[in-house]
Amino acid sequence: MPPFLLFDCYSSNEHDNGNVDIGVVALSHELATRIKLARDTFLHAQRSLSDLDSLSMWSYDCAFLAYHHAEALVGEKQLPSNGSYARIDGTVQKYEDISEPLEWSRMIIDHQDVWWEVAPRRSDVRISTAPISIETLLKMSASADVASTPCRT
Repeated sequence: MPPFLLFDCYSSNEHDNGNVDIGVVALSHELATRIKLARDTFLHAQRSLSDLDSLSMWSYDCAFLAYHHAEALVGEKQLPSNGSYARIDGTVQKYEDISEPLEWSRMIIDHQDVWWEVAPRRSDVRISTAPISIETLLKMSASADVASTPCRT
């Protein structure tokens, strides 16, 4: 399994988070390619529409977990907090099996950042991950590809 990022999440309702606390994104070449394409599309559209501030698209690249599932996945000390993210290297159990059910999920890109937003099932709230710089995410994805490429002799 490739390295991944854990994101602290924010809820649109301070009293309800739809049982979603942590976002999880696997670092991969495919993710980097989608983000580059989305950024290029956003920048192209922004040249014609100067008031365009972000681009949103359906995306299930980010899984969302309840705190106790995320803690069981990596341990409490590695969990992000206060609007941050944490890179986790190494192999862990598949987090897709413990992710929360969602009504929809989307990736949002602006001129410098990317983040994910979801609507958990059976809830009226919207949950957003902490933003991360596109350049930082692309560098992390590139180093993840290098680390996961098998050596040939």
